[in-house]
Amino acid sequence: MATALLTVNALESGYSGSRVLNGVTLMLEKSEVVAIIGRNGVGKTTLMKTLIGILKTDAGAIELDGQSIGGLAPERRARAGLGYVPQGREIFQGLSVEENLKVGLQVLKTAAAGEMEMVLSFFPVLRAKLRQKAGTMSGGEQQQLAIARALVGRPRVLLLDEPSEGVQPSIVQSIAEKLTEISQSLGLGILLVEQNMTMVEMAATRCCVMDKGAVVEHLSREQLKDETLMRRHLAV
Repeated sequence: MATALLTVNALESGYSGSRVLNGVTLMLEKSEVVAIIGRNGVGKTTLMKTLIGILKTDAGAIELDGQSIGGLAPERRARAGLGYVPQGREIFQGLSVEENLKVGLQVLKTAAAGEMEMVLSFFPVLRAKLRQKAGTMSGGEQQQLAIARALVGRPRVLLLDEPSEGVQPSIVQSIAEKLTEISQSLGLGILLVEQNMTMVEMAATRCCVMDKGAVVEHLSREQLKDETLMRRHLAV
């Protein structure tokens, strides 16, 4: 049986002794976009921070392509092939688009021939703005830059936390379409935390529903159209 690209097994973590994740288990395959959905406060962002290593793993395992990464520092996880776009994007506002992308290139151990051109082909809006300060761009353009900056490091798995935040609806749809294209063309696995169900329905192959720090249900793309089911999982 082939090894999943990302395997998370019985993962536990939290903040200052307060447990938030209570045994998260999930898998992500190559060329798959999996959305993590659930009410506010169920542990979605904590999961992302634990996967990338900002929060330490208290128990459980994280494997990237069969290799354990749960004990690695964030920069070593990035070099192993885990890309991360946090909530709020965290691009360098005072740097140009090109300079932001060059920061992303630092993840690579070897020369990055063609990587810049690759991400600009996915996000052509950035090509015309290479010299522009990132902080002067729209929210949608900044989000595309944040994704491009993560992609330029050639990750095998991309973690995205609320990429629709602060982005106008038409651009949300464009980014959702782009994520599907990127996943399929690069064989990339994408784990997407998102509350905007338009993006989820357009981009996700399937969904994991979180509640009380654990994955409680797996939903197919077809099940996302079941309004009763979605109200049960998402209504406050």
